[in-house]
Amino acid sequence: MNVVVRAVCAVLRTASVAAEPVNGANGRDQCRKAGMRVVRRPAEGSQQREPGLRERRLRQMEERLRRASVWQDHDLVFCNQAGGALHASNLRRAFRRLIARAGVPYIRPYDMRHTAATLLLLASVHPKVVSEMLGHSSVTITLSIYSHVLPMIQRDAAAAMDRIFGV
Repeated sequence: MNVVVRAVCAVLRTASVAAEPVNGANGRDQCRKAGMRVVRRPAEGSQQREPGLRERRLRQMEERLRRASVWQDHDLVFCNQAGGALHASNLRRAFRRLIARAGVPYIRPYDMRHTAATLLLLASVHPKVVSEMLGHSSVTITLSIYSHVLPMIQRDAAAAMDRIFGV
């Protein structure tokens, strides 16, 4: 389960997480049950593609071969040991154990996304790039959500202008 938790964390750091069904959520267009989270996967070959997901997919294929007689093929990115959907409570429990083992203060999985976006903006990553990584429909949404970071970015920009003009 820890491997799955780590892979989910990698996705949550940057991927778009939506409450609505989306094309590509499990490799097919398909309606999903209410309350199920859907992760939009970047296209094959995309620069946004998470390397950890490729490794996860390989391990999953190996698991599928080992458990062929009981495997439920739903083409899910994150699944249990038999290919079925993960139960949120099991994922939360494993995530809490992982956080405790790391010795860091607890942070909700969704907050990792917010933290990653804030750190990227503070590191001068262009807001449009951060917006695309988060899956926001426009950079305006990203700038609205992360406006608390803007004063620091504006100070950095002013300091850069001072350096450019030798002030």
